Amino acid sequence: MTTISSPPVSRWRRLLAVLLSITPGCGHVLWGRWRRGLVWLGALLLAQASLPLTGFAGLLLGLGVILGAAVDVARLPPPEAGVPRLGRVLLTLVGFWMGSGIVASTSRRWLAEPFTMPSASMQPTLLPGDQFYTDKRVASPWGRPLERGEVIVFQHPAQREQRYVMRAVALAGEAVEVRCGRLSIDGQAVDSRPSSEESSCLDSMDFPTGDGCPEGMETRETGCVVPEGHVFLLGDNRDNSWDSRFWGPLPVENVVGAVRFIHFSWTPGEGVRWARLGTTVR
Repeated sequence: MTTISSPPVSRWRRLLAVLLSITPGCGHVLWGRWRRGLVWLGALLLAQASLPLTGFAGLLLGLGVILGAAVDVARLPPPEAGVPRLGRVLLTLVGFWMGSGIVASTSRRWLAEPFTMPSASMQPTLLPGDQFYTDKRVASPWGRPLERGEVIVFQHPAQREQRYVMRAVALAGEAVEVRCGRLSIDGQAVDSRPSSEESSCLDSMDFPTGDGCPEGMETRETGCVVPEGHVFLLGDNRDNSWDSRFWGPLPVENVVGAVRFIHFSWTPGEGVRWARLGTTVR
């Protein structure tokens, strides 16, 4: 019986195939295993698209796909017909990169997108240097509705090019009142998440002020009513947050996404905050 062996492949090509697998499937293209490569690439894109539902586990799954694709291509023998020429490989790689880029950008726009916390306005929930993924479905016309209490990324009405992070404490139709850092909705006290249990009323910005409710908000005995199509935002660090108490409710069209989980956390002088990795933001 005659055994047909695969043609030999140079070490540089095998090494390059492993390195290209940082985008799963691209290393398989160098091998001429197009269909197998598409399976690996599809697995990564599926893991990325599922982040709003799977959270940190989905991120680990994506990293596992990258590692698995590299190991697979390192162990995979070339086809019996031999590996394709570099010209054909390059054309196919361009197609892979363009396709994956389009799918990845679409996923970031409509499903999940990473951000970094720049300030201390959301302490202790989010610390400066926390990097987190957002659920973009709340910003989509066909996505899920925003829920009270969610931490969101948004565009400020007067600075739409900037991204800010705060907590949506009240939705349309709800009356808001803040006294001494304590939040009440429709006359019922809720978790105020003060920056310090020792915080003084003198340090806190009450809402509404003596001038009454801002323009566009109805006045009630229980506070100011959030108008239709808007949401009221507060920072968890009440004594150090420039929020809806100062500039009014936010139009829901300015919501970018709801914060889901911390995937990395780092700060100069402290290094990586390992304990915060994978933390679900509530």
